Amino acid sequence: MVDIRGPRAIALLDPTRSILRFLADPLAPLLSLSERFGPIAAVSDGHPELVCAFGAQLNHEVLTQPGAFEHDSALPFSAPKGSAFERFNRAMIFMNGDEHRRVRRLLAPAFQKSALDAYAASIVAVAKLELARWRTGERVDVAHALRELTLRVALRCLFGVDIGESTEQLGRLAARQLECLASPFSVLLPARIPGTPYAELIETCERLEARMRGLIDARRRSSAAPDDALSLLLTASGDDALDDDELIGQMNTLFVAGHETTATTLAWTVLLLARHPAALDAVTDEIEATLGDDDPTPEALSALGALDRVTKESLRLLPPAPVLFTRVLSREAKLGPHTLPTGAGVVLSPLVTQRDPSVFERPRAFVPERWKGAQPTTYQYIPFGAGARMCLGAAFANMALRLLLPMVLRRFSIVLDPDQAVAAHVRGITMAPKGGLFGRIERRARGQRARAPVTARGPIDALIERS
Repeated sequence: MVDIRGPRAIALLDPTRSILRFLADPLAPLLSLSERFGPIAAVSDGHPELVCAFGAQLNHEVLTQPGAFEHDSALPFSAPKGSAFERFNRAMIFMNGDEHRRVRRLLAPAFQKSALDAYAASIVAVAKLELARWRTGERVDVAHALRELTLRVALRCLFGVDIGESTEQLGRLAARQLECLASPFSVLLPARIPGTPYAELIETCERLEARMRGLIDARRRSSAAPDDALSLLLTASGDDALDDDELIGQMNTLFVAGHETTATTLAWTVLLLARHPAALDAVTDEIEATLGDDDPTPEALSALGALDRVTKESLRLLPPAPVLFTRVLSREAKLGPHTLPTGAGVVLSPLVTQRDPSVFERPRAFVPERWKGAQPTTYQYIPFGAGARMCLGAAFANMALRLLLPMVLRRFSIVLDPDQAVAAHVRGITMAPKGGLFGRIERRARGQRARAPVTARGPIDALIERS
């Protein structure tokens, strides 16, 4: 036991149940724990198994001591020996120490500036083709349409897969993998019994791995210039080479995280702009004045100040990953005024950190103009984490968001259903619209003004101040 307050346990097994409930749906508990118990709160009163740390100072303490606060490499349930699921968990995000540094160094060239410049041209080319396929005038799940867009971008930039190739199955497999992994039933019943989420998880991973190995083989046979991440990784040789099992683990993580986080951020940004038509008009006016009929480029992005502010504010208010991966103490260590034992788990939250009223005035409000003067520190604004384990793909994600959003907004007016109930839920590590985000996609005319604010409401109002 530790002297850290939290909701009281009412039975011997309640701490475990409390942690499972928290992991299954952490959004409301995070905000409640912060409000009720302050900067440090236990998910179950006095128990160090899972402790939440809120705010820049504690973020700094945890993220600058990776040797003490290690990334949790243990799964909540076992992976069958030799299975695709086991290989998928040989990814960098589950590694610590020298192993983590080695793999991060090997992956870094795929996300350096020269690689990003090549990806930019691919992002724009793929987006033009995919957006030309969008059907206007029909009611659709806008979140799904945006996920399909980012899926194809990720496949092109990561694997070199062209838009004409079959991608729907890969997208469905990746989504189902996340859903099964996040299911509490996978934790409670980790047995390969037909019909259970755990059994479906193992089968889904096997099918996804088979597709990915096919992509790896295809890139090895290709004579095309290496302008995708997989090709760059395959050029490494000798001691620097990743074997195929390592490649599988890394590419699965890059693929799933790469398109999911970008898709959810685009979806939330569309919702926020629909609720704030003045901000939408400011962005579309800027896009038309700056780009005209030209495609966006990395060089042009520096002139799109309104777009930059909207993107930053969306990432602040509704970060794609509301909770960072759990850290586990490798040794006894201090966290604020408390001493935590070896094995204690610590959760950090961009969602809570970026709502600190001492840093961000009206923290629940969507105010892009705050970024004309806001200069939060590295640990006050952490949509992609911070420190030695900051998301390696952060620069790619930021660029993709800023290239894709103007391409969508210049072509289409997205009219969201005014009466739908919008809620957020966490799937894997990403926070997405629960059940979708529905509306009509209409062709947009140059100079067209935004409509009246969308009145869609629901559980999302607990996260966003209504204007």
